[in-house]
Amino acid sequence: MSAAQRAWGAGRGRASLVPVRRRRTRGVALLALCLLMVAACDRRDASAPSRNAAPATPSIVLPLGPAAVVDVSSGVDARVAPRIDAWGQTVAVAWVDGAGWIRIAMSPDAGRTFPDEVPLRADPRGATTIDLAVRAPADLSRPSNDGQPDSRVEVWCRVGSGPSAAVVRSMNGGRSFDAPIPPDVKFSDVFPEPWELTSATTTTTLALLPPPLLRYVGVQQAARPAAAVDGGLPPMTLDEHGALAMLWRERTPAGDAHVLRRYAVDWNGTDPHTPEFDAPTTLLPPGPEVLAPALARVPGGIVVAWVTNGAIRTRRLGLDMTCNPNRVR
Repeated sequence: MSAAQRAWGAGRGRASLVPVRRRRTRGVALLALCLLMVAACDRRDASAPSRNAAPATPSIVLPLGPAAVVDVSSGVDARVAPRIDAWGQTVAVAWVDGAGWIRIAMSPDAGRTFPDEVPLRADPRGATTIDLAVRAPADLSRPSNDGQPDSRVEVWCRVGSGPSAAVVRSMNGGRSFDAPIPPDVKFSDVFPEPWELTSATTTTTLALLPPPLLRYVGVQQAARPAAAVDGGLPPMTLDEHGALAMLWRERTPAGDAHVLRRYAVDWNGTDPHTPEFDAPTTLLPPGPEVLAPALARVPGGIVVAWVTNGAIRTRRLGLDMTCNPNRVR
């Protein structure tokens, strides 16, 4: 066989393999897409861990469903409602203890643990409220130290209200609260106004006015659960996909339970109806009295804080953020 024939034959062989390679390439791409969809829609819960090898460092990803209850501290003065807030994985809880000290506990792992507690000598005499804010650091280019204390995060605490309120600030992730307060700071930006009930609220429907920065969407209407015990506004927060997460106290045959429900907000401002979606989750079953519950969002879910028998407790709830077809529009 001549050199020209060998070259032609080799070329023909390569040409004949092109369709096979393309089919294989398409097959591999389709298989990879299927695997990606399965991974995205993995609905494991706390009782069904992944079969993959454990990571070298503890994961901060929230498994679906409620996690174990965490005892943060005891000796809490329940007359002043505790507060909880978060930025990323950093969660802060603030309360007043029986001796009148303001205390703040910090969690570096989205509420799994609260290893650090800082006492603040902010005088609560005459104060009936405290406010807490965890804010993004000024320099987001620095590493966040996933699963470890994030020294970049700012934590603010305000005791009381009006001109006499005492405000402290931390610029090192809540380890100390001696950072100066900028003279031009607007506390309405640090401690934003909550959602409010409007006069259009009825016994079956909440008419919710968003905070000032979100009022472009207009008043949102959400159905009140038929078994709801309280008539006011339940503890609530926006989850990381912009849905309203509300913690309702609802009557059950076994007693009052605290049930989390999520409602899709129309962020285009065209439909005031806020439909409930996915299944409600009993976060706090009937049992000891639950006082002053409060919510904060973390990646993949929410954390609730409350007071029971003079102790402050928290619980994480992993939410389905990926595969619900009726999630936030």
